[in-house]
Formats: sequence, C-alpha cells, structure tokens
Amino acid sequence: MNGIIYAGEDTAINTSKNFEVILARSAGSITSSQSIFFKAGQVIIIPPLTKFELNLEKGLRVTVEKALLPLKSVTVIDDDGAIAFTAGEAVKYFKSENYKSELVLSALGSLLVGYINAFTASKKYSPVVSTVADGIDKSLSDPTFSLDDYLKTFPLNYDYLRRLFKKEVGVSPREYLLNGRMELARGIILGEISNRYSEYTVSQTAEACGYSDPLYFSRVFKQYFGVSPSEYGK
Repeated sequence: MNGIIYAGEDTAINTSKNFEVILARSAGSITSSQSIFFKAGQVIIIPPLTKFELNLEKGLRVTVEKALLPLKSVTVIDDDGAIAFTAGEAVKYFKSENYKSELVLSALGSLLVGYINAFTASKKYSPVVSTVADGIDKSLSDPTFSLDDYLKTFPLNYDYLRRLFKKEVGVSPREYLLNGRMELARGIILGEISNRYSEYTVSQTAEACGYSDPLYFSRVFKQYFGVSPSEYGK
C-alpha cells in the first residue's frame, strides 16, 4: 500500500493504473471530464484509470501504487510546502542506489498520502464516516478494540454502514483498521523507536499496534509486507 513506483519529471502520460500526484511548477490545465486550471505550486491528484490531457511545462510526478485515497475524480489542492518537500525526497530516493531506498520510498508514499488526505479532509467524508474513521484511528493500539461491536454502536444498519464507509474511503472498515495498524508498525520499526532501555521487541511492537499475540501479529505483518517484522527492520 502507498508504495512509490515512480518519481521524476516525466509528466507525459494520459492514463494510469495508479494514483498520479503531480506538483505543478508552472501554471497549466488538465482536461478530463472537465477542464481545470491550476497555478504553479498547486498539486494535481489523478485517480487510477482516469483519461486526461495535461498541459504543463514544468512539474514533478509521483506515482503511488494502491494509494489509500478516496478521490474519484481529478482534484487540485494547494500545498503549504509539505507535499513539494515529500515529492522532492521521493525523486532523490527513486534515483538512489541505496539498498534501503525502497523502504524509504514506501514511507514517503504513506507520508504523501497522509498529507493529501489531510488537505482534502474538509470535503472528503460524510459526518458518520468521519466519526467511524476517527474512532478506528484512536483504537489502533487497543488490543481489546472490537471493530464489529464499535460499528454496531451507530444508529445505522451494520451492512449499510460498511458499504458507505468503503464507498467514501475506498477500503472497508476492517481494511482501514489493518492498514492503520500496519503503517503504525512500519513507523515503529523504521523509526527505530526505543523504550526506556532498548529498541522495541516484536512483542512490544505488536502490543503498541493493538495485537495481544505477537505470533499472530508477525503472520499478519508478513502477509501485508512480504517479510517478517525482524527482516523488515534490517
């Protein structure tokens, strides 16, 4: 999820299977279902399989695979510098031959998606879906959290609420919880977070990410990232 598979100055495309994030370094326009004009410094987000024509002289493009973004149409947002910095770092590491660059690109992809979600939050979710997402976000580290019990506390049909959440967010509530916990685990491992005496063990990382069973956590982590937590840290 949220892996960067391209970062550079090539913006000459008209469709993609992934989310495309383009940082405009000059004014221009993009035409899809309608024409949208943008200024230098703004960011264009293009959902997968969207046909478009881009008129841009200078820009950076970052392709994010399986991005956790709910956007269904071309969206232009302002940037306070955070996205530009992250995109610039992505370009640097995409060109790097450092053996850890893939891990850094993965982390940068999650950061980029987080910024975009934050900058579009005001128009992203309906009130009930925002409440559900906030509740899940606050429970990532709670091993006693029951997603089903939580969803049943809302005065809406259980299946309808799940469908509504997936329609707006792009993933089911359960997938959203899993993604949040795995990204939290990734951050702990790559950030080399320490307790008072040493780096977190797998058991401590599991507990911090809402898993009471470290063996189960390790299996879930390996299914998600393809390697075990200890291997990922190396």
